[in-house]
Amino acid sequence: EEYSLPQDLALATEVLTDLLYELAWSLNLRNN
Repeated sequence: EEYSLPQDLALATEVLTDLLYELAWSLNLRNN
């Protein structure tokens, strides 16, 4: 079974970016 790291890494980065964006948005909303 072949394991493709770049693809998984890209997906993980996308998910993390979305989570960080949501977190930043929530914090910004609470501070204002």
